[in-house]
Amino acid sequence: MPRRTDRIETTVEARARSRPHTAAPDGFVVRGVPTRLEGGRMHATATNRIAMLGAVAGVLSRSGVRVEDAESVAVSFPDFFELLDSVVER
Repeated sequence: MPRRTDRIETTVEARARSRPHTAAPDGFVVRGVPTRLEGGRMHATATNRIAMLGAVAGVLSRSGVRVEDAESVAVSFPDFFELLDSVVER
């Protein structure tokens, strides 16, 4: 049986280092003024959507995001990283 991941809690945990977040039953609350992400590492917990979130955050960040378990993206979107790379301005 596949392991279920609480995506809200995983997202809150991943972002908690850069800005205060609070999980809610239907999403999360972010406190503070939007700024550019610094980057860092994110563990996708073997969840394809969390891995894609981390990859996009990496594109938007100053120093990139290293996504652990990034291979989980292949479950739903095998060409995701190729497509993301094709739209990123270097």
